[in-house]
Amino acid sequence: MYPSGEYSSDDEVSKAVTSPAPPVVLSFQGLFSFKDGVKDTILCSIDFEQVDHVRQGTDLARMSEIGVAIYDPRLVRSTPPGETSTTPNLNETFIQLVRSMIAYHIIIGEWQGMTENTCRAFWHKDRTNRSGMFMRGKAHTARPYHCQFARSTIMKRDEAIEWLKKLLKSLTTQILTAEESEKGEEREVRLLFWNSLLEDKIFHEAGIGLPEVGKNIQGWDLQSWMPFRCRFRGQAGGEKAFRSLGVLGTAPDTVLHNATNDATSQLLGLLRLLATSSEDEWETWLTQKVDLPPIALDWIDKSIYEHNINMSPEVTSRNRKSRQPRSNYGNRVQNQQLRRQPSLNNSMNAPITDNETDATPRPIMDSPVDENEAHGQKETENKNQQESGGS
Repeated sequence: MYPSGEYSSDDEVSKAVTSPAPPVVLSFQGLFSFKDGVKDTILCSIDFEQVDHVRQGTDLARMSEIGVAIYDPRLVRSTPPGETSTTPNLNETFIQLVRSMIAYHIIIGEWQGMTENTCRAFWHKDRTNRSGMFMRGKAHTARPYHCQFARSTIMKRDEAIEWLKKLLKSLTTQILTAEESEKGEEREVRLLFWNSLLEDKIFHEAGIGLPEVGKNIQGWDLQSWMPFRCRFRGQAGGEKAFRSLGVLGTAPDTVLHNATNDATSQLLGLLRLLATSSEDEWETWLTQKVDLPPIALDWIDKSIYEHNINMSPEVTSRNRKSRQPRSNYGNRVQNQQLRRQPSLNNSMNAPITDNETDATPRPIMDSPVDENEAHGQKETENKNQQESGGS
């Protein structure tokens, strides 16, 4: 991750190396040592999505989503008595890690009307080129309203960047001991990316300098981590790597190219490796290149996905696409503006119980929402945003 002020131009950023890989791990013993080194470290996975029909402007200007997934070992909860995973051979350690994650999803207001169903960029359509060759349309990449792990919140770009800065800053002082507070110490935080080039650029363009955020915060590019490079003989795509670890689940799988779904998959992938219980399991995945069995995603609150799908903009005759017709997701909540912003230390829009405070993090699978809090959004400004965005 770029320190603040290190690069003076976009050209320098584009030529710079990305965030470093985590410490080298080449064996099960090395993995054990790595696990010991991060046993009290906050792991914060971050992913940005962009609109794919705009070529001009900065990466920050094209950013359409922010996804965050957080694991704090000081928040690990025990599995309730009698509750087990439906995934065979999944050890108790991993279940506890999964149950302690917290996720956030931000849709950038400037691009809230741009989806896989409304983007009318010409390359999404089947066409014939000048040589008469048929060309299949390229699908719209981002899936902004398909978040499965957190209730989405719509925020303007500048507002979202300030929210992200505040969130990262809060992690450095989250759940300090009395002794740490007295000494002015901060928590160790590691930001996780998959191919960090885009995230590094946006951090730079947004003026987010990690030395200014905290004393012990650093970015790691998981794609460059040695276990993944050895397993796939180079840099692998995220979907291939996550599926090999089984963290995309069984049908229905995790919907990728949604910022928070991607960020959560990155974090789950690392946690799955950290929870490896034996050298045989490690060697099976790394050396024999046998995929681990997929985990069950039955711990996810299914109302989250339904809530987010219902936020998606209505498909009209003006924005309807000729390809990629809308599936059976529906558009029941519309013509209102989602105004509530996420609390920094709680799951998206999760109500506070009598035994909690605003500083009490909530796990992502226990985040019911009051119906009065689930607002839709206006379609006003969508047409102007699409036209100005070049769609």
